[in-house]
Amino acid sequence: MLSSEEQELLTTFVDGELMPRQRRTLSRLLRRSLEARVLLQNLQGDSRELRAMPSLSVPADFTSLVLQRIEAAPRPILRMPRRVAPVPVRFPLYRGLVAAAAVLFFIGLGSFLLNRSDRTTIDSGDNLAHKGNSVENDKNDATPKTDIVKEPNRPTEKDPIVRNDKPKSSETPKQNDDEEEKPIVIVTPDPDRPDGPILTAPGKESRGVLERVELALPSFHRLHTLDQPDQAKSLAKQLTGSAYRVELTAKDASRGFVRLQQVFADRKIDIVFDPASGSRIKKPQWRTDIGVFLENVPASELVEILRAVGTADRLGGDKKPSEMRFDGSLIVKELSAWDRREVTDLLGIDPIKNRPAPLAPPPVDITRPLAEQTAEQVAASLQGRGPTRPGSTAKSLSAYVAMLSGPRDRSLDLKLFLGSRLPARQGTLQVFLVLRNVAP
Repeated sequence: MLSSEEQELLTTFVDGELMPRQRRTLSRLLRRSLEARVLLQNLQGDSRELRAMPSLSVPADFTSLVLQRIEAAPRPILRMPRRVAPVPVRFPLYRGLVAAAAVLFFIGLGSFLLNRSDRTTIDSGDNLAHKGNSVENDKNDATPKTDIVKEPNRPTEKDPIVRNDKPKSSETPKQNDDEEEKPIVIVTPDPDRPDGPILTAPGKESRGVLERVELALPSFHRLHTLDQPDQAKSLAKQLTGSAYRVELTAKDASRGFVRLQQVFADRKIDIVFDPASGSRIKKPQWRTDIGVFLENVPASELVEILRAVGTADRLGGDKKPSEMRFDGSLIVKELSAWDRREVTDLLGIDPIKNRPAPLAPPPVDITRPLAEQTAEQVAASLQGRGPTRPGSTAKSLSAYVAMLSGPRDRSLDLKLFLGSRLPARQGTLQVFLVLRNVAP
């Protein structure tokens, strides 16, 4: 019969977490125990079966299906219990008078006994004090008076050292009667106390180590001046991560989205609208905050998209001031945890966590011509199945558009958008573009 420690040793070996010393112990156990060898074979077989099981994924509309089932289920009828009238309790009047009289009697008796005991204690204390004074006077008369010199308390390690320094000469300096000799206090420094000021209240000094926290703060740019090389270079220099939130403050986000939609059309970027909010976004009379999600976008491509939007908006404002849709502010920062929650609410899943893994480059077959393999890789790259060529963008890039607040529709369009996501490409970004209405 194997002990619990030996069984745990076998399971740890199957999980691949054994230390070298435990491996030697396991080898000795397997050599001498047939039962251990049989159990190890069973555990390895179970592990292989578990790893071979297919992985299940929850559909995107799982939440809506559960809510529909809950709404369709019959609701129980709640009935309030009947209230029973309380039964009045009758208390005779004479019983209350007797109880009150008993309480007053005991209160008076307790006060009397307490006053009597206090007087007895005071009288006995006066007598003892009188006797003590008489005995002390007798002793003072019988014995000579002597001065009692008390030894001063020795300073400890924690207490400051108090020292009265006197001159070595026999002559002592004269002092006034009113002046007293002041002791010299020497305070030993505390070796554990850090140098410099301590940021806390007096008496409550905290000696903990302060920790430096680096925060990813947003940077501000001008949308209408991105056609200038230095402004575009400054924005491209910031886009060195993998996921960003880009916010455009607009005087009218619905009308400003028309300019962004035109730029997407010029660059062959497909737009997938949320059915519940697409009709409202397309109506200019509605002031709606709009969220756009797209991925596998190179940093240079994102700068060009924003530059084209800013140039079109500036030229429209030059012709007629009321045609300027954006106020010119461009806010860029790395995608934080709060931003990921907002994107998750927009899409129904976390696109950062559930992003398709990048494809590994195909191996080179030395038995085939190199030109033939290069042609196949170029065709796969154009179809979105391989690494992107330098200076080219991914084919069939798409963006999902929905309102930031309001009802959402987890429809077939969203499923198709999520199902058509391409694997992560090296050097590309995930972008959460927000068109935010501000006060005119």
